[in-house]
Amino acid sequence: MTMGTAFAIARLKKRKIFCISPPRVNVSGRVNLMVFDKTGTLTEDGLQVYGFRGTELATVQKKELNIFGQFTPDCKTYQPTSLKWWNNEVEREQLSSDNKTLFLESLATCHSITYVDGELIGDPLDVKMFQATGWVLEEQSSEGAVTDELVLAYVRPENSKPLTTHQRSDSMVSGSEADNSKKEDLPYQLALIRRFDFSSKLQRMSVIVRSFLDNSFKAFVKGSPERIRELCLPHTIPTNFDEILQIYTECGFRVLALATKKLKMTYLKSQKV
Repeated sequence: MTMGTAFAIARLKKRKIFCISPPRVNVSGRVNLMVFDKTGTLTEDGLQVYGFRGTELATVQKKELNIFGQFTPDCKTYQPTSLKWWNNEVEREQLSSDNKTLFLESLATCHSITYVDGELIGDPLDVKMFQATGWVLEEQSSEGAVTDELVLAYVRPENSKPLTTHQRSDSMVSGSEADNSKKEDLPYQLALIRRFDFSSKLQRMSVIVRSFLDNSFKAFVKGSPERIRELCLPHTIPTNFDEILQIYTECGFRVLALATKKLKMTYLKSQKV
């Protein structure tokens, strides 16, 4: 057996195949089918974001239907081009329920990345997705970037000012969704309250955030399209869901779906849920 393995290794060398573990020769001789992982592990280190497709409303036969919009390689196109709506309460509420805004917010919050020595560390896919948004992540640190014990981190667009210490302390007091009486114009910012890490069994991860646009709590979830579809209300599923998913899976891309839901809760309830 040893001599047979040695001759086999020599024959493999002539074909530019090098095996440094002789037992592997016997194992490979019994293999009929080999399946490779499609994430690029064998060919490159890390992943690259190919692009994004948000949802939008379209009128078909006098009916408003939810569909996937046009493909875009840059999700920053979903970023509001003007910040004038910060001084208009009605426009702030409209923006908080806009599909494109919600999609960008889900990319910026639904992750488990953190800063280590000034560098974003975490799942390569999470890091790439967050960097694609162009948003800023402010974590709890010794320098006092975040001072709220109930907040894991803040995320905001680059052109949005960070919350002041006074604004953060006030926001912690007015913690319910119903408390919209406070008219102070807070910057466009999201507070990450809870994080439920990715579970291979559930095929998803989720976060609870608070938006300062309308003082509401939201849940954002990210995972396999098939599992996310099971969680969503039927009328919110894009009508071209299967068609778009099939296109990208047949191309061998890793496809993730994102969804959101408005929550009726307070800071205290968010810690117990």
